[in-house]
Amino acid sequence: MDRRQLGRLVKLSWLSPSIIERIHAGDIPRGLTRSRLLEADLPLDWDEQERALGFC
Repeated sequence: MDRRQLGRLVKLSWLSPSIIERIHAGDIPRGLTRSRLLEADLPLDWDEQERALGFC
């Protein structure tokens, strides 16, 4: 694993718990892929994350 990949994975540790629950339940917005999730420059605010990823 290289630094870039590790950095992307670490960012997911700040992912909104409600986003995690919805992904786990299979409730994923159209167009949200693994790649998009890993590449996204997500804000720390959970409401903003939901908007940015299409959960709102």
